[in-house]
Amino acid sequence: MKSKVSMIFLILVCGCASQAEPRFYYGNFFLVGDEHCQSVRKISETRVMCIDKHGNDMGYREAMTIEDINNWDRQKALAASEFRAGMQSLGQSVSEAGDAIQQQGQQTLDHRRQPTTTGAVSGWSSEGSGSMTYTRVGNSLIGSNGVSYRQVGDVVVGSDGTTCQVVGPNIICR
Repeated sequence: MKSKVSMIFLILVCGCASQAEPRFYYGNFFLVGDEHCQSVRKISETRVMCIDKHGNDMGYREAMTIEDINNWDRQKALAASEFRAGMQSLGQSVSEAGDAIQQQGQQTLDHRRQPTTTGAVSGWSSEGSGSMTYTRVGNSLIGSNGVSYRQVGDVVVGSDGTTCQVVGPNIICR
């Protein structure tokens, strides 16, 4: 995708630069409009002197033949076609990336919204109470004894005032 974006950027940058195009002067078409030929001065019916934006003479240009004009038209049509294809490809890539991000975000939201009963949670025990079942709701666990537990740093605090200590994979409450 990075190469597609680079290609599109290059096309856009190049498209913003002044480009010569056929213009009708003195009964003929001349390629005018680039940085070296902002305007022209007639030399003959088929030749002009190109003048840059500072008024400097930049050299002669001959009138375009029918073949020159047709070639220029084909090149422009090809460039436009490549630009459209590149933009469609970029649009598709952006759309696919957006869909993936949206799907991942939705999965995260779905996971946070749905309480999951974990059964007897391995590693969670409460001294003297034996095995308990917990239901995860957001960042809290609700024990089968009705007490909700929330971890704050290394300490787990119960809604009944109990404090629990995290020791490895276990939590010991007193």
